[in-house]
Amino acid sequence: MARDVHTIGLVVHPSRDIDNALTSVRAWAQAHGARLGQVLVPGQDRRVADPVEPGDCAVLLAIGGDGTVLGALDRAGPTGTPVLGIAMGSLGALTSAPASEISAALDRLAGDDWEARQLTGLAIERDGVRVDTAINDVVVVRRGSGQVILAIDVDGDPYARTAGDGVIVATALGSSAYTLAVRA
Repeated sequence: MARDVHTIGLVVHPSRDIDNALTSVRAWAQAHGARLGQVLVPGQDRRVADPVEPGDCAVLLAIGGDGTVLGALDRAGPTGTPVLGIAMGSLGALTSAPASEISAALDRLAGDDWEARQLTGLAIERDGVRVDTAINDVVVVRRGSGQVILAIDVDGDPYARTAGDGVIVATALGSSAYTLAVRA
């Protein structure tokens, strides 16, 4: 069963040369009657298309590297919109396809020849109130004197309690990406 790829939301790297990748995406979209829009990411000023909301898109296409994919995942998370990462950098541990295969990747998406991968996240709560979700990691650093005291629950069950000057808690995605980055 084919997927209706009516709107592709672009999330782009703020400075890398992505012109060839954008040319491929635009050609594919025109040939398939799809609309392109840009999903805006806070703090990122580069504009390549008119703004569009993640929930209005069939897919978010993250053109850049791992940081770009993380930005797209952050924006897509509340809507459940799938993210397709396109590697434009040196590592691309979180990307799905190299830039040279954009058209083929979009063909597979449109042909429903792909499988979604659910990612775990960290629900961040302060005083019992959810304040954010982390896809990669969360860093907690003390302010002033004293210690950071952190309780970690997994699926609602107590897992660990720790104290110190600070702590980094990474998801499986984050720890894998860090491991690959160290080896690169």
